[in-house]
Amino acid sequence: LVLAPDFLWYFRITAPLLEHDPSIWCVSSWNDNGFSEIASDERKLFRTDYFPGLGWMIRNDTWSMLAPLWSSFPSTGWDHWIRHGVPQLRYRDCVAPEVPRSKHVDTKGTNVKAGSGIYKLLEKMAFSKLPN
Repeated sequence: LVLAPDFLWYFRITAPLLEHDPSIWCVSSWNDNGFSEIASDERKLFRTDYFPGLGWMIRNDTWSMLAPLWSSFPSTGWDHWIRHGVPQLRYRDCVAPEVPRSKHVDTKGTNVKAGSGIYKLLEKMAFSKLPN
């Protein structure tokens, strides 16, 4: 995972959202739809009921609830488990950026292999160039 120059700044300015809005359970640095052709506003955020994954922040009390439930052997990957296997997170949202603050670059992962369709798709993602 490669982090954008403003990755930590992004989390610093979004942390108060977790503090003040109990309907938000996470802030993610990733946008599954953050393709270069359509994602251009590095300052735009959105809410989603879908867990974006790839670099995320949660409150300590959310982790305290989540940790005992964490699956040692999720059948489809930890991100899929969070999306579908944690009923306590239903009806709560995540905040994500239009332009991602993280980028997946490995070629030998479980789900991403060099030349695969997902690898080619990830190459098309936008990436924040805002300074820190």
